[in-house]
Order: sequence, then C-alpha cells, then structure tokens
Amino acid sequence: MENVDVDKGTTDQEAKGFGIRKGPNTHNRNNEMTRCLFFCSCQGQSDKLSPFQERKRQRLEYRCGCLARIKFKISNGIWEVCEFSDEHSHPMIEGNLRHFIQFDRKLTSSTKNILGTMIDAGIRTKKAVRYLQNEAGGIENAGFIEQDAHNFVQAHKRNMINSGDAQTLINHFRHLHSEDSNFFYSFQVDEDGRLCNFFWRDSISRLHYECFGDVMIFDITYRTKRYNMICAQFVGVNNHWKNVFFGCAFLCNETTDSFVWLFQTFLKGMGGKAPKTIFTDQAHAMAAVIRQVFPNSYHRLCEWHIDRNAQKNIPQLYWKHGFRNYFDTLLWRCKSESEFEVIWQNMICDWNCAVNSWLQKLYDLRKKWCPAFSRSIFSADIKSTQRSESTNRVFTEMACKTISITEFVKHYEQQTTEMCDTEATEDYKCQGKLKLFIEDCGILKHAGSVYSRRIFTRWTKNAKHKCGFEEYTEKKKTLKSSMTIRLNGLMKVSFTVMTLAANDVDSEEIARKYLYLTKVEIIKHQSELYVQNHEKNRSKFNSFNDSVSGCKDQILDPIKKKDKGNGYGRMKSKNEQREKKHHREH
Repeated sequence: MENVDVDKGTTDQEAKGFGIRKGPNTHNRNNEMTRCLFFCSCQGQSDKLSPFQERKRQRLEYRCGCLARIKFKISNGIWEVCEFSDEHSHPMIEGNLRHFIQFDRKLTSSTKNILGTMIDAGIRTKKAVRYLQNEAGGIENAGFIEQDAHNFVQAHKRNMINSGDAQTLINHFRHLHSEDSNFFYSFQVDEDGRLCNFFWRDSISRLHYECFGDVMIFDITYRTKRYNMICAQFVGVNNHWKNVFFGCAFLCNETTDSFVWLFQTFLKGMGGKAPKTIFTDQAHAMAAVIRQVFPNSYHRLCEWHIDRNAQKNIPQLYWKHGFRNYFDTLLWRCKSESEFEVIWQNMICDWNCAVNSWLQKLYDLRKKWCPAFSRSIFSADIKSTQRSESTNRVFTEMACKTISITEFVKHYEQQTTEMCDTEATEDYKCQGKLKLFIEDCGILKHAGSVYSRRIFTRWTKNAKHKCGFEEYTEKKKTLKSSMTIRLNGLMKVSFTVMTLAANDVDSEEIARKYLYLTKVEIIKHQSELYVQNHEKNRSKFNSFNDSVSGCKDQILDPIKKKDKGNGYGRMKSKNEQREKKHHREH
C-alpha cells in the first residue's frame, strides 16, 4: 500500500478526461471517517422513467456502468489506497472540453464575493461571468462555468427571503426604521394575511419633497413579473433638472380603494403637504381619487400618453398627415386658449369628426393636457410622465421573472443612492461662477445667482432674446444685441406666424402680403444705412489723408524681416522639406 495525495488524484482524473462521483463513506463509533470511496462519473445506471411520466427537460444518459473506482483507508490522518481499478468502459472527454467536468468546478470565496457585488450593482449574471472568465484568461482557466454562477445567484436570492418574501421585506423596513426614525412605511394585508399593498419612503425622499414637491409625477406603468403587482412611483425634479424619488409603492390592483389608501398614506408620510401639480396618465379611477385626496392640487395629464392613446383609439385619423398636423399643434404648440378653440374647430370641420366619442372626451379634458390652459400653473416645464419612465427603464433592465419584491426594494435603494451621488456631483460643479453672455444685464445676473448651472442653461435658451431686446431699448448706447440672439428671436416669432398662417388660404395671403411689405422696408432701411456708413467712412479717410499730408516728418516703410526657415516663395510641402534636409546631410 502507498500514501496518496487526494488533490493530486483529482488533477489526474481531470488530465485523463473523466469525472468523479463520491461513494458512501464509513465511520467509526467516534464518527471519524475510516473508508472513502470514489467512482467514475459514468458508474452505475440511471433510474428508468415510466413512459407516462413527463419531464420538463429531457436529459441525455451518461452513466454506462463504468467499473473504475478508488477506495481509501484512513487511519490517523493518513489515506491509503486499499482498492483501485482504472478500467473505463467509455471514451474519455476531449482535452478542450475537460474544464466542463463537474467534480473539479467550484466557486472560490473571492469569486463569490466579486460575483455577489456585481449582481447587487445591477450587472447581469452573464456579463459578470464573462468579466471573471476574461480576467482568468478564458473559460478553461476560470474554474467554473456560467451555470455554476447562476446556481450561486439563485441560492443567494433564496437565502435572502428564507423567511418568506413579504415577511423579509417587512423585517427590512422595521430594521431601516430602527436605524432612521424618519423612515416611513405602511402596508395592507388581505383576509388571508397576504401582503397586497405597501408604501415606503426614506428621510432623503422626505427632504427632497419638502424642497421640490410642488410638482410630482405619479406613474404606474411598471409591473413585477413574479406577483404581477403594480409599481407606483412618486418622482420629482430637483434644482439640477435631475430625477428624485419621493417614495414608492406596490399595489395589487388599480381600483379606487387602492389609490385612495396609497394617496392618503403618501400624504401622511409627507406631513400632510400635498403637491401643487401632479402628472398622471389617463387612468379613470385615478382622476376621481386625486379630486378626493388632493382637492387643491392641479391635475395634469401626460401628453405623451395622450399621443399614444390617439394611435390606439383613432388610428384611421391619426396616421393622416393633415389631421396629424392639427393634433400635434393642439397637443404641443398652442399658445393661447382662443388659438386652441380655433384650431380644434377647424380640425373638427375639415375631418368631419364631431361625433367621435374619444375626441369629445379628450376635448372635455382639454384643461388637463393642453399647455394653453395651464399658463398660470407651475409645472417646472414638465409635460409628461416620461421622467418616471426613464427610471422604469432602469428597473426593467435589472428585472427578471423570478425577482422578489425584497430584491426590487434593494435595487430601488441603490438607485436612490446613485441619484444622491449625481446630485452631489452637480452641487460640486455649481461651486464656480456662471459666465453671462451679457455682462451688464440685471436679470441675467440675478438668474445666475439663484439658479443652478443646468437650470440656468435651460432658462437662458428662452431668456436670451427677451434680455437682448427689452434692455436694448433702455441701454442702446451700452448694450449690443448679438446677431445670434436676434436671429433666435425672429425665428421663434416667424415660426408662430407661419403655423397660424398655414391653417387657411386667407391667413396665408395675409402673411405673404405683410412679409413682402416687411421685406421691402428692411431692404430700404439697409440701403439707407449702407449710404450713411459709406459717407461716414469716406469722411474718416479724407481726414486721415489730410493729417498725413500735414505731417513734416516723412513716414518710412517698415523694416523688412525674414523669419528663420521661411522663404519668400510658396510654402514647401513636407516631402520637399524632407528631401532638402536629406541633401544637406549628404
């Protein structure tokens, strides 16, 4: 008999191309192992299946009754071979496939830590495995395959909700509340004790709501795949034009009772402060609930959702070019209520759609979606719920069919942390002083002192023309409005005129008439201005000649100088310079 290194034996089996399965072990009275048996992975026969038994996945048969085995006798920590057979009744696994042998595949503790960290950061398991395999120099050197990583991740998720998904979630909320007294959560259970609705928000969300809660977006477009629950997000915009979370909830359905409980819970969690403006989609149950819970809030409908609903409800009209021009103008470009009424009546008459029930309902809700009726309502320049849908995209990318609500809450917390980091980055970028394109403009100086960098940039896009025009009349001698500012202002006014003029033939004739008169007046003015400038430049030139002729000393030419390396003729190319240098050296 001889002493055998077990690790060396596993390396030998991998080098020869066969797998190993552990056999039964023998223990003494002290529960110490005295015999250890290893088989070839192809040993024995698989259990026979009944022809009527169905399986989700058909597996191939690998076990063929191979008799190769090795048995060890263990005494005082020394392993001795007491039985050995290396007769295999099957072909060996080829060398380029031996890293798939299951016995020698394992995830080390460091690999598990890296994999777990990457999964928690929202990286897909497949991409995390590809990164680890590339770091190891290929799949054959990694020591594991993708299936091993998936098994580890699924086991980690099962351990996370070992006491039940809902109970683990509530325990997590209780732990957060014990660490932060400002953390708020509330939940409902049905008659069977199952979790049906719950809401939570942290202290940062409460602070953000206190500062930026005048305008709120409520979106319910995302659903979990595991429980088919509705994810209801409360989203706002901070002073850097970035998304912030005010809270989040999960609902089992879209009934009025669920929305009433959610909005009342949200109001309780925010100290009774209601938003001034709230954006939602066209859910019928939601409108009545907002009137009940937020009676003093202005309810706005998402314009993007209206556009999508138009594609579904009036496809026979929506895809017609002429009707689409009318509809887009009503939805996005109306400047006044009278303009809206005129364009709406023209659309109804031209396309004979007065009896369309969906359009009639949309007209009844015009004050909730048309920008012409909300000029006096603060909306932070938000027109749709797409801001919250951008966060939905993040959750959709990380979600899968088996994601639990506890895991979703963890990802939500990570997304909140990323938003706080983005806000801190923007705060740091605002430490400097903003550059003003008009230095002595009072309103720009004030805006630069109160607005953040990103908001100031957005504000100046609309304010450039107004500042350049209004203050130019008062400071004509000191303020020069640039051509870009004048051009932007004229383009904005002219686009509005052209949009109105294109509605009918008479409006077009009026626009053409006055545009022609305007063109004539401008040409006349510029001609007179050219003559005045020409006379002014001519008098300056004559006065300069008179002063030169009256000078006693003669004016001499400048000294001619030749820069080193520059000739008087044409500039030589690089090839010519290289050839000239070569001739000099030889």
